[in-house]
Amino acid sequence: MRNGLVCVSGSHETEVIDLTHPENVALLRKWDQTQVAYIEMLRFIRIFSSEPERVVVTRPGKHKSLLESTKKADEAMVISQ
Repeated sequence: MRNGLVCVSGSHETEVIDLTHPENVALLRKWDQTQVAYIEMLRFIRIFSSEPERVVVTRPGKHKSLLESTKKADEAMVISQ
């Protein structure tokens, strides 16, 4: 692994901040960029060059709003099953 980029059998994958998650984007916009540790509160995903439709949540995020939104999504899945 180098600079967040991983090469696995000819394909590339990388871990990035999840900009598809509305609560995560809202938190990122609030960041004043003075506290580097704030990044650890955010949700991260892994994306793959060989499979652009594939996304894996690698770090669900530690911020309270992210934990609440994950809990709500999990509850919705249970109800809809």
